[in-house]
Amino acid sequence: MRRIALSLLVTLSAASLGLFACSSTSEEDDAESSDSNLTDQELATEALKIMGAPQLVNPDEHRSCGFTGCHSINTVSVKQWADQYKAAIAVLEDPNKTNEEKINWFRQNPNNPETKFVPERIGIMTAGTHLALGANVSEERHPETFKQGKLLKEIFAGKEELYAEFRREMLMPVNPEYPRLSASQFEKILTWFKKGQPHLADIIREDRPTTCEDDFVGLRARTSQVKNSNWAARNKANRLQMIGCPAPDPQNPVSPTQCFTQQRDGKDIFPKATDLEYARGWAQDGSTIRVLRDFAAPNSYWVRTSADGRFIATGGGRDSRAQAIDLLATLDGTTRTDIGLDASYDPDFWPDNKAFMFQGGT
Repeated sequence: MRRIALSLLVTLSAASLGLFACSSTSEEDDAESSDSNLTDQELATEALKIMGAPQLVNPDEHRSCGFTGCHSINTVSVKQWADQYKAAIAVLEDPNKTNEEKINWFRQNPNNPETKFVPERIGIMTAGTHLALGANVSEERHPETFKQGKLLKEIFAGKEELYAEFRREMLMPVNPEYPRLSASQFEKILTWFKKGQPHLADIIREDRPTTCEDDFVGLRARTSQVKNSNWAARNKANRLQMIGCPAPDPQNPVSPTQCFTQQRDGKDIFPKATDLEYARGWAQDGSTIRVLRDFAAPNSYWVRTSADGRFIATGGGRDSRAQAIDLLATLDGTTRTDIGLDASYDPDFWPDNKAFMFQGGT
């Protein structure tokens, strides 16, 4: 069971979620593949161009993935997708694993067959799962794509409905208006990945700092500059009521240590981690962490909260729908009903608490 915990200082970070691959050429499925005749430099250039690398496409022609809702193409993402792909192939080709074990490995939680299949389990493979062993996939012209389709078909043998579910969950790009890769396009990309992404750093040059220099004077100046103008200061000035905290009082500022300390029948509504067996090691260096809610259903992708902390939104949930959890129900003791949303992932709340959005909706 998943749990929501809070320390007095929390930073939420987004994990890498998967890959959106998109087409950048008009290549047809039945086009002749000449990948074996390409040099590594040529293969890398063609693969990255298909993927929409900004160094190789003309933004005016809307070829870049940035114009079709995809993740950006950079060396960090490409290497991550490569590592995920290698792990997936290792599982698929493991003779010591049963087909059921292989199938469940592609789920969000391999130990829970109720959780959904997630793209980050297969990396770059997700860009070609829609192809399977379709009529446009040729063993002669698309050997790597054919091999992938064959491996997947073998482990899902006799489970056609589950295989269809797997392909739906892995489908990238998700929205049909975004172009998906042809067999020949995916063959170039997959061949390049299997070769270890040669010339990646030559084509995508990352202009990143390589050294760090302390500048505490500048840091203090910046902190002072934004102290009274950031969203936290604005919400405080507007007396935004934070969930689980006393009402804001300009004369007596509320300390975070006063929040989530409510009790019911002599017990903490939001128990300290140190009071729960499974969470006793969470708090470090004298910090205080409280468990706010147990997730009643699996969650996936980002978790974000409203500015007042009342709503917690996440992808996943029952029937793979997104969900919003209302902590006020926990606080006042009413029936806890998670709010199901017709969306997929990427929740976001306005910093002034006026609105929210969820991507992947219909």
